[in-house]
Amino acid sequence: MKLSTSQKLNTAATVMEGVNSFFEWVAVVIELAVFGVLAWLCFTVGMTGWGIFLVVMLIAVPVVTIVAAVNSRNKKKAAATAKQAQAARNVSQVKSLMDQGAAAYNAHNYAEAVRVWKLADSQGSTVASYNMGVYYRDVEHDAQTAERWFRRSAGLGYAKANDALRNLVTQ
Repeated sequence: MKLSTSQKLNTAATVMEGVNSFFEWVAVVIELAVFGVLAWLCFTVGMTGWGIFLVVMLIAVPVVTIVAAVNSRNKKKAAATAKQAQAARNVSQVKSLMDQGAAAYNAHNYAEAVRVWKLADSQGSTVASYNMGVYYRDVEHDAQTAERWFRRSAGLGYAKANDALRNLVTQ
């Protein structure tokens, strides 16, 4: 199975997060060992006050570390959820713009179609770029501008734009 670049980056980020978590826990274990040894030494040499302090630290360090780790993970999850929600709103907004542009184009209101498609294009719509190419090819009969829009759409991964480019070049 071949992974896309974004899947590879997500996998690498997950692995690095695991590595960071591993080293955080190793640091906690080392801290606990140091506090444990120091507490034992304090009790052994009769420094009971310091020994009690170190035992309290033995309890506090992992609790604080666990709470910090949970808070960090919760913040990351909340940020990811907010990002997904924003992406869903953007997709919905772009779809609405594309529908408005298609309706305007079909009603021969080309100025409105172009305005709406440019707005959708600015939000990353590959189809809007393609539609702009179609407009310049079929309505304005401007092959150079149409080619520029088709190349933009094709560069963003829209397959129909590649076909349109091939057809534009062979005309």
